[in-house]
Amino acid sequence: MISLAPIKYFGLINQENDYIDRIHVFEKQIGTMAKKYEAHAFLKGSSKFPKYFFYGKVDGTGTDKHKNIAIYKAVSEALERYAFYSILERSDAKRFGFDIEPTTTGLAAFPGITKIAARKISNFEAIERWALSEWWQGRLSIDSTNKKKNIIEIQTPFTESKTVVTWNYINHINLVAYGFATESSLSKASKKAKVEMSRNIEILEKISKKQLTTAELNNYNPVDLRLIYFAKEHGHKLFLDKICQSEKNIIQVERPRKIINCELTGPWSTFTTVWRTLYEQENRPHLEEVQDFFLF
Repeated sequence: MISLAPIKYFGLINQENDYIDRIHVFEKQIGTMAKKYEAHAFLKGSSKFPKYFFYGKVDGTGTDKHKNIAIYKAVSEALERYAFYSILERSDAKRFGFDIEPTTTGLAAFPGITKIAARKISNFEAIERWALSEWWQGRLSIDSTNKKKNIIEIQTPFTESKTVVTWNYINHINLVAYGFATESSLSKASKKAKVEMSRNIEILEKISKKQLTTAELNNYNPVDLRLIYFAKEHGHKLFLDKICQSEKNIIQVERPRKIINCELTGPWSTFTTVWRTLYEQENRPHLEEVQDFFLF
């Protein structure tokens, strides 16, 4: 995928602008992989936007072995969030599926020569969330070949991608962190999931240090609380039980109908293409304010 980020994002990164307030970059170690750069991008005026409490005030995060690409990824995600928050307030939000899925599911931003790359990334994002939701409801099976390595592949009808879930035990705080991702190959999906898991490890370590009481935790977003629920013994047992159930069932399903496949246009379109893909589902219990649903 050819990116125009060095040109399109130059002003957002290096000059005063109306969208990106600041960018923080630092090095981090992700498991046994080589050190990478992680960039955090913050939108201007983002205090008016809703925040995912556990994930802090960062609007866009990017991780890569190259510092500049990590920054580009963070800016793309921040612009994607800007589009999301803005569209939610518009009268035509229903046209983009926000009436049935008022989340960032299936959203992606990429400053390509054409819109093809943004559409591809968006499709993977939509498949990932669809697969996790359908698997947790018992409608998909898994390939547990690599279960001893703490990784499973959800079996989907999408031949162009692989969807994986990985987990790791954080012994010093007695919690479990997870990561999930969809990519064009098992190797790429696994690496991407481990990057996500590394972020969740950091969040769980911060939460553990705060030693929040039950009353304090009740003030947080119930969907975010799933991160803690499945990190603890009871939640992790539920996760492992689901794997065992899935191993016993071989389920063949048809590819779901794509119900949303369009560009979100707005001020951000000067810099990047923001695309949304959404697949049909019989129901969407992941939207309910319950903690024991494995999608966060």
